[in-house]
Amino acid sequence: MTEAETESKLVWNVFDGEATVLDVATGNYFSLNAIATEVWQSLQENQSPDEIARMLSAKYGIDNATAQNDVNELIAELRDAKIWE
Repeated sequence: MTEAETESKLVWNVFDGEATVLDVATGNYFSLNAIATEVWQSLQENQSPDEIARMLSAKYGIDNATAQNDVNELIAELRDAKIWE
């Protein structure tokens, strides 16, 4: 299990390859599947969306355009949930 707290009062942990992100100020939480967790962790490591898409494309054998779209959609969802800037 991995646990971390970001500067914006988010606490997150990974258990069995899936992350849960909690905004301690609001009580809102977001549950991420295994691939979304990889994206989340890569974002935490300051990787760009393009870098993350290339990594997913290579790792899972999907075309880069699909990976880029999926990464951008996840980032939009995280922003809507106010757990990513």
